[in-house]
Amino acid sequence: MSTAPISLNKLLVLDEILTSGSISKAAGRLNRTQPSVSKTLGDLRAFYDDPLLIREGGGLVPTPFAMTLMEALAAWRRDGDGLLSMRSRFDLGTTRRHFVIRASDYHLTAFGPVLQDAAFSAIPTLSFEFRSPVGTLSEDFRQWGFDFAFRVNAISTSTFGAREILSEPYVILFDPKYRTAPTNFDEFCSAVFVLASATGSGPSKIDIHLARIGRTRTVGIRVSRISDVARFVLASPFVSVVPKSAAMSAISSHSLQMAPLFFDVPKVTSSLVWPTSRASDPAVEWLSDKIVSAMISTPDCKK
Repeated sequence: MSTAPISLNKLLVLDEILTSGSISKAAGRLNRTQPSVSKTLGDLRAFYDDPLLIREGGGLVPTPFAMTLMEALAAWRRDGDGLLSMRSRFDLGTTRRHFVIRASDYHLTAFGPVLQDAAFSAIPTLSFEFRSPVGTLSEDFRQWGFDFAFRVNAISTSTFGAREILSEPYVILFDPKYRTAPTNFDEFCSAVFVLASATGSGPSKIDIHLARIGRTRTVGIRVSRISDVARFVLASPFVSVVPKSAAMSAISSHSLQMAPLFFDVPKVTSSLVWPTSRASDPAVEWLSDKIVSAMISTPDCKK
């Protein structure tokens, strides 16, 4: 193991090698010669006392230690990108800024039009990237970072701030050509449901309520995206229970109808979440105010 100081720039070279899996590709992307990249890799191998990359199947494969380094490098670059994008002031129309927003398909349905009308129109200096959740909030932030996230039932923590901006009821979604909406528990429990449920998620509020009164419903199909519900309900006797905004989106695209849920369950509450490390970024403050101001003026929103 070498104890000589190592330049942080060499870690960027390692990051490129690990990403591309090839010294020659890394050299091309970094606009450097292959021998210089190979020398940097040799210096890093000596520093960490690990081969970092081993040849396997005609390519280079990272060692277990290198995989750990890749995760740390991703977090380092994420934090570095966040620092480089921050400014001491934000002037709409002149300051350039790229926002990364973590949002599920449900939240894009609920907030997409508001976001477009409130913040995205005719602002050429701003750009926006929407990323779908992959892991937990903390896992996704460590992997690729974000300026904002939308989340159901979020609370403020030392890592993330949160503000509730939407509270909407569940409704029954159905195809009127093939059935009517259930109006009592016997009809409800005898129907076959399409359930939108992310992989690994727990029971829904609907099923929790039914369990409390000793009832269960039949789930015929599970889908991971709420936007996929409509295509299974359409032209079938299936029904679904979804947030009102999702039902309205489905109705606008398909010949479906919605009906109020005939029993009381807690509403779906969604919050705007942001990393506390970026809470003082004036661009983050500006977009947060825009989103909140737009949402509290719409029906069913939390004021």
